[in-house]
Amino acid sequence: MSTKVLDLDFSQPLSSVWNLEDFHQLQVLVRYHQKPLGWIYLPVRHQIAVTAEQLQQAATEQLGWELMAATVEQQFLELEPQATMAEPISIIVCTRDRVSALSQCLQSLLALDYPSYEIIVVDRTPSNDDTAQLVAQLPVRYVRESQTGLAWARNRGIAAARHGIVAFIDDDVTVDKFWLQAIARTFADSKVMAVTGLAAPAELQTQAQYLYELHYGGMKQRLQRRTVCKTVFSESRIVNAEVPNRNLLWTNLLGTSTNMAFRRSLFTELGGFDGALGDGTPSRGGDELEMFHRLLAQGHTLVYEPAAIAWHTAEPSLAQLRREIFRDNCGFGAHLVASTSKGRVHWLAVGHVMLYQWFLQSVLRRFLRPNRLSRSLIALEVLGLLVGAFSYSFDRLRSQRIENIDVEVLLDSASAPEAVS
Repeated sequence: MSTKVLDLDFSQPLSSVWNLEDFHQLQVLVRYHQKPLGWIYLPVRHQIAVTAEQLQQAATEQLGWELMAATVEQQFLELEPQATMAEPISIIVCTRDRVSALSQCLQSLLALDYPSYEIIVVDRTPSNDDTAQLVAQLPVRYVRESQTGLAWARNRGIAAARHGIVAFIDDDVTVDKFWLQAIARTFADSKVMAVTGLAAPAELQTQAQYLYELHYGGMKQRLQRRTVCKTVFSESRIVNAEVPNRNLLWTNLLGTSTNMAFRRSLFTELGGFDGALGDGTPSRGGDELEMFHRLLAQGHTLVYEPAAIAWHTAEPSLAQLRREIFRDNCGFGAHLVASTSKGRVHWLAVGHVMLYQWFLQSVLRRFLRPNRLSRSLIALEVLGLLVGAFSYSFDRLRSQRIENIDVEVLLDSASAPEAVS
């Protein structure tokens, strides 16, 4: 069932939505003064358009209480002077040979409503000069990274960044106009060291995209703000004692690497991303998961802020979906082993997370009673986790490059004329 996805701010006048004749359903992210409230759904088969009145009626029926609460909240906010924060931010886009997607991403970044920011494109082990030629036409900085692996590219971008906050966005997404505003508001709290945001589906037109976003879990489209640290594990539960590091391993509450930001000083304290993790390595991912756990284990705070919105297009074919599921779980398995090998969590605790929380409570339950996600896809999750765990262990034995990269070491090389433009 082909679905058109868009977002509308109901604090602004609504207009009709046209050109729906090729779709079966309209899925709308409802916002009020930039804050996401929820999704509404309208059947549109054989319709050319949906009127503003129909949109308003659907929102009232499906999100009436949320809209009422947001209206009251906004009225109280207008009575109080609002502090503004516009700290300069460095945006880092790591890419490799995807010029078409990168071009759309950069256009959305250049249209951001924010007073002071820079964009850095890190071209990792490129096979041609297409990315460099694209960036040369835009007010964007270019950095080339010769080391294989996404973690190395991310660390290169951190070293090249000029500002105290660094935001990472994938090259195959577009961002909301107010993306940086939401990030900056969250960092106004000095205790916050990392922010992740909503990665919403840009389209839902194929079976693979439906399976990925709605049944596999996709980019975790949660619309509730969440604070995570060793003493506050959720908005609804405050504990008196520190949360054990093993309880911070489960990463499905933390957001994704598609849309994340950090204080740059964090990397001076903790080191950079693990060079043996991430796309382009045998582990195939997990570099952001390991970093999330590392900062939380050190007592820092991460906030998931759904108002920081990025639009992500899932892979359209079933073959690509299988690769994505396998890669995701490779990264998760590698992250678990990395947290053990670096001494943050005992291997017995990791075994508990892997066998009980992940396998018994999640994978096995879905395997025995599969819904839309087939057993063969669920089996890929198990295979991926095992491959990722063993790949990271082998790479650690084979090479010393997996040690956390010291970002300060990259500063000199990143400022060389051939590295940055």
